[in-house]
Amino acid sequence: LSKNSLARLAWLNLTGNPLEKIYTGATNQDEKYPYLTELYIRQTNLSILTSKDFEMFPALQNLYLSENHINRISPGAFVTLGNLRILDLNRNVIEILPRERLQGLYQLTKLNMSHNNLRDLEDFSQDLALLKILDLSHNQLAKVDKTTFDFLIGLKQLYLTSNYLNTIPMESFKALRKLEWLEIKRNRFETIPLKALKPLETHIKHLWIAGKIFSVHLSTMKLNPSDFFV
Repeated sequence: LSKNSLARLAWLNLTGNPLEKIYTGATNQDEKYPYLTELYIRQTNLSILTSKDFEMFPALQNLYLSENHINRISPGAFVTLGNLRILDLNRNVIEILPRERLQGLYQLTKLNMSHNNLRDLEDFSQDLALLKILDLSHNQLAKVDKTTFDFLIGLKQLYLTSNYLNTIPMESFKALRKLEWLEIKRNRFETIPLKALKPLETHIKHLWIAGKIFSVHLSTMKLNPSDFFV
């Protein structure tokens, strides 16, 4: 694969190959792919994302890295992907996601981190102000802090299903003024964290708890207390 032979390559699927690395040592401008907007690297032996891996693909808009063995993301791994809209990292083995790992993704609208081993979250970067969909379901999150989502001011859908959450601080969702869909089912709540959900009552449309979808405002809920147990 080279720019000389595939000068206008726009879509590339490398799924199912035994790849162990992406970066091949390309260092000059002639070896970049200025038209590649969609890249699939799924079901491979890839375990580390380095700061060099995506330098060749500055125009990428959609990047799918699911079902690999990724356990580490180096600082600056995505810093050259200023046009990226979708980043899919689901079904890997990532345990930590420091906030600087996602810096530079100014156009990102969807981030899928589901089915990983995330145990803790740092506050998300303010570079993600345009993010609309965040999927953190099926991880090992025991808590979220009151400032975790503060910079995700454009978020519309948040998925926290199947984690280990037993409480949510009352200010955790205060900045999410555009949030319409929230899933927090299959956690370890004894009762629903109503104080945390209070800031969402004027704009939330779908709230999924304990296997039920409530398409009502929190202020108008008239439900049996048993509905709130997970």
